Amino acid sequence: MIAAPDAPTPTVPILELRGVDAGYNGIGAIWDVDLAVAPGEIFALVGPNGAGKSTLISVAACLHPATSGDVLLGGQIVNGTAPRELVRRGVCVVPEGRSVFPNLTVQENLLLVTHAGVSVAEVEALAYERFPVLGTRRKQLAGTLSGGEQQMLALARSVAVDPAVLLVDELSMGLAPLVVAELYAFIAELASGGATVILVEQFARTVLGLAENAAVMSNGRIVRTGKPADVEDALEAAYLGEL
Repeated sequence: MIAAPDAPTPTVPILELRGVDAGYNGIGAIWDVDLAVAPGEIFALVGPNGAGKSTLISVAACLHPATSGDVLLGGQIVNGTAPRELVRRGVCVVPEGRSVFPNLTVQENLLLVTHAGVSVAEVEALAYERFPVLGTRRKQLAGTLSGGEQQMLALARSVAVDPAVLLVDELSMGLAPLVVAELYAFIAELASGGATVILVEQFARTVLGLAENAAVMSNGRIVRTGKPADVEDALEAAYLGEL
């Protein structure tokens, strides 16, 4: 008798939220959020302004506590983990608004990530190779860079620690289309190397062509998940205020 083949082993999500609620000062912002992101994929979290996307990212990165539910990394519950410990475990965030230190130079901003055990030479080589303009600005104060250059710096600093999961909030905000295209080309390259990337965008068309899976948020809840083509109707309804 020929033995039956082994059943395929289900992939454990690298990042998962189960029944998560969260809010601020007793006022709810997200409710009953279930989300699972597979290792090595680009995942888009889209929806209108105020839908709860940034709160979800903050909770996933343990920057803001969930009031109920669980956050899991590689199948292990990480509720209450210090954000710096989550960074050591491979979770990095590029928050909305370009998280650079404006009164430090480009080089000094990059040096800040050496606390994670990456050498100065490695950090600078990665940043200047991928974004050559940063190399020409290394002694310039970060606050005097253009918006696109600041976002390049924020990205370069985050990926210097070789993250397993990168959470990027509103990467394209206020940037010219050509700059956005360059930044997303870098994101695609990062994912092709095995990293998982979760992209939060209000302007959904920017990321749906890049993502393998997507979730639509509206009024603090996830209202649809699936392939980008499968969430189009829910996305349109969310923007029209019908969800």
